[in-house]
Amino acid sequence: MTFVPVIPESYTHVLAEFESLDPLLSALRLDSSRLKCTSIAVSRKWLALGSSGGGLNLIQKEGWKHRLFLSHREGAISQVACCSHDDDYVAVATSQGFVVVWELNQERRGKPERIYVSSEHKGRKVTALCWDTAILRVFVGDHMGKVSAIKLNTSKQARAAVTFVMFPVQTITTVDSCVIQLDYLDGRLLISSLTRSFLCDTEREKFWKIGNKERDGEYGACFFPGRCAAGQQPLIYCARPGSRMWEVNFDGEVISTHQFKKLLSSPPLPVITLRSEPQYDHTVGSSQSLAFPKLLHLSEHCVLTWTERGIYIFVPQNVQVLLWSEVKDIQDVAVFKNELFCLHLNGKISHLSLLSVERCVERLLRRSLWNLAAHTCCLFQNSLIAGRGRKSLTVDKLEHLKSQLDLTTCSDLISQLEELILKFEPLDSTCSSRRSSISSHESFSILDSGIYRIISSRRGSQSDEDTCSLHSQTLSEDERLKEFISHQEEDQPDQCCSSHGNEVTFETDKNETFLPFGIPLSFRSPSPLVSLQAVKERGIKEVTSQPPEEDKFQELKIATAEAMTKLQDPLVLFEPKSLRMVLQEWLSQLEKTFAMKDFSGISGTCNSSTTSNEDVLLFDESKNGILVENNEKEKRDSLGNEETVDHKACESVNSLREPFDDLFRVCSPCSIANGLRKDLAELTTLCLELNVLNSEIKSTSGHEDHTLQQHSSEILACQFLKKYFFLLDLKRAKESVKLTYSNSHCVWDTFIEGLKEMASSSPTYMEMEEGDLPTKLKLVDDSVPFDSPLLIAYATQLYEKFGESALRSLIKFYPSILPSDVMQLCHHHPAQFLAYLDSLVKSRPEDHRQFFLESLLQPESLRLDWLLLAVSHDAPPSTSTMDDEGNPRPHSHLFSWGYSQLILHLIKLPADFTTKEKMTDICRSRGFWPGYLTLCLELERRREAFTNIVYLNDMSLMDGDSGWIPETMEEWKLLLHLVQNKNTKPDPQNSPNGSFSDGPSPVNLENVALLLAKAMGPDRAWSLLQECGLTLELSERFTRTCDILRIAEKRQRALIQSMLEKCDRFLWSQQA
Repeated sequence: MTFVPVIPESYTHVLAEFESLDPLLSALRLDSSRLKCTSIAVSRKWLALGSSGGGLNLIQKEGWKHRLFLSHREGAISQVACCSHDDDYVAVATSQGFVVVWELNQERRGKPERIYVSSEHKGRKVTALCWDTAILRVFVGDHMGKVSAIKLNTSKQARAAVTFVMFPVQTITTVDSCVIQLDYLDGRLLISSLTRSFLCDTEREKFWKIGNKERDGEYGACFFPGRCAAGQQPLIYCARPGSRMWEVNFDGEVISTHQFKKLLSSPPLPVITLRSEPQYDHTVGSSQSLAFPKLLHLSEHCVLTWTERGIYIFVPQNVQVLLWSEVKDIQDVAVFKNELFCLHLNGKISHLSLLSVERCVERLLRRSLWNLAAHTCCLFQNSLIAGRGRKSLTVDKLEHLKSQLDLTTCSDLISQLEELILKFEPLDSTCSSRRSSISSHESFSILDSGIYRIISSRRGSQSDEDTCSLHSQTLSEDERLKEFISHQEEDQPDQCCSSHGNEVTFETDKNETFLPFGIPLSFRSPSPLVSLQAVKERGIKEVTSQPPEEDKFQELKIATAEAMTKLQDPLVLFEPKSLRMVLQEWLSQLEKTFAMKDFSGISGTCNSSTTSNEDVLLFDESKNGILVENNEKEKRDSLGNEETVDHKACESVNSLREPFDDLFRVCSPCSIANGLRKDLAELTTLCLELNVLNSEIKSTSGHEDHTLQQHSSEILACQFLKKYFFLLDLKRAKESVKLTYSNSHCVWDTFIEGLKEMASSSPTYMEMEEGDLPTKLKLVDDSVPFDSPLLIAYATQLYEKFGESALRSLIKFYPSILPSDVMQLCHHHPAQFLAYLDSLVKSRPEDHRQFFLESLLQPESLRLDWLLLAVSHDAPPSTSTMDDEGNPRPHSHLFSWGYSQLILHLIKLPADFTTKEKMTDICRSRGFWPGYLTLCLELERRREAFTNIVYLNDMSLMDGDSGWIPETMEEWKLLLHLVQNKNTKPDPQNSPNGSFSDGPSPVNLENVALLLAKAMGPDRAWSLLQECGLTLELSERFTRTCDILRIAEKRQRALIQSMLEKCDRFLWSQQA
């Protein structure tokens, strides 16, 4: 085997193909000369493949299962586009110029149906399809430059009722030449033609030309979304001749021109694939002057394009070529996050992934592709050594990889791998370049101050001044203890150029046991004893501010190092009992250390930048007494067992705590080294999350009362927060308190009290003592960082002074302050939380409110809680909406409900059948009839719906597009029977809110008979009424109306016959 060349350090990412889609194409019979794949699109769920035979194959990406086949008689499929925000819709364009939009009906498990067929571009070649990112709208461009929009009915239910209603096709514009590419973002449509790019505001119907210089050829353009958290505006990138790109702002103004011609002179990187061994040629080629036919936004910071030679991925904001690789004969590319699906001219498909080198190697190791993994390691060894690869690719893994290689056939590869292992400085050893410590290559001396000075004799090491740096000596173990999660990733999108990753997903083994919280610990060797011994030695040698014999934290340091090492063992980490025992053992040492009352020999400087340096231990007897007194007063005024239990718990906290527990430590009682502080914070927060609150083993006796156990847990949690508040990770601690003690408001109040103490020394907190609400809000907005854990303390201060008006103002701090925080904040006044939630939802655009509300429902159980809360406050009395038997009072659905919009949003959100039934019961029990009827429609409980409509006595409920009209003969008979029985009963009394004599048309036999005649025709209606024996009760008005309907039917039939005859004569004349 030949020597593997080494790729320069600057290349950190690679394109990899882990699986071939050829078997899938063979199964679909798309690999023949007669039938082949002609178009491709991808979404979160689907891979859509259009064929030359007019068929569209929808493949479920999870497991690569063929789910649907949609046929088209309008010709071969030329373009496909999947809706990005709703996987239930897909649009296709055919070779004859037809555009067909399909609804897949996967949620309802129904058959796919065509919901729109457009012939606007008939006879033309459709060259681009693009979906709106917010609503159901498709943009279409053709080779003549015409761009149109197809708007679909956004309500599936309404469309089901009136299937014949279709919006007309809207012509957006006609540009001067063929449309090359379309893209859409936030109300702006980007059109790229052969000569230039155009920007269109589809809402205001405004158009801009981008730039002044024209071009001639196929050049693409795409949007580059900005990050909302950073307040960045989206950008636009337009391809220009000569390997150039325009960077354009969201208003269509060219900001700068980026030149990639010289950067593309570098040799191509190999694609990591099973088809062949990766090859790399160091020879630098000439600069490439290319035309980029399309631009696609990839991952987070990248833009992708391709030519007949290969694939090119740029980081345009840094004017950097991330990589380019030779992939021949590409016809089209579809991307989703970091996945690429390449359609080749011969109909084949390649599935590539853009990954960092270390993640690529990890996947190869998980798939047992040893030779390919070794080749990749040797090729990119410079990148692995210099970058983050050392954190996930440990020496143990590389040794294991080497052991899997064949000595006879891979001798050169093994030797290169051995050289790489020698260069690899393992992060789990005590000789890391980032963590200087004593080894066989080092010596040390003790200075007069008691500080250990490390003298390194290794080649290429740091200078003495750098080596004895306090930071390098005491850097914590935290950096090498935060990589465990990365080993469990399989298909996480790679954020190729960002140090701040977005939301990530993990694919793990199904047999693994998960802990309730994310624990940032790294994978360790199955035998932790060696590492434990090394850490013990490190604890002895580590830099301290005092000589070892006087260091009162020496035992805690060793115990902390041991605990961190044990937690890295998967056998401990994934066994809750073992994990708790380790934490309890460590907590006993923590309690012993901080139980000492004499800290005179240790510096009393507070390490928190937000707390006072004067007081080491904060005595809060008076404040705690006031807090408990207020809690008792509020709890006496509230109802429910939760408040009663919480009240008892708070009393128990005050009656059972020891004198030392009265101390609220928001500030460290002494100076603690940064490295030790990080480890202490990690373990202390983990104890709170896992409810390990003291060092004693809990009794497992089954005779202990559950309420006493709950009280004991609350008491311990409050004491734990008071004693170790200065050590906690406040963000994680807040989430833990909300989840674990959601019904124990005493724990939340204790946590907030600690935050207030931390913020009390801040000038901003002092300035907020005076002024009105707007002034204080502006002060908080300007002075407190959005990600500060103290923000909730300032919000509590505002709420305590201004009440509900302050809560409504907190919507400006979302998502730093979440609805779950506000629920805890105003737990004594749930109606005020409703006001906040209603204001938060209404702050979003109307068409986004439902999606936004759905994102807030975490966990799902909040849906029923919020619904019950909304129908219980600012609602009419139940005596006004229901009679003594629980039936609706007439016209009670017209009453005003304070949170009706919020209730309807909650009702319309998708949910399972059981949840919908529970919501129906809630609406019925509270008399919210509009929501009850809506849910009956979804659950197909039509009999109940008609019964309640008769009680509500409003014919408008059965009129209009959204009305309830009987669909079968049995339903009409039921309705007539209900109306007949109603007429035999005495009229109900007027509701307490007054009479509705001038209100809507009542539900009586006359009005129902007229509705029946309009729906079924007068003759069928008359026969049905005769069958039910109701014709004698009808007035002359019904007879006259039936006569008018008969005349109208005759005239309509005559008109239709006349038009058909004219059409027939016209067609015969055309043939002649």
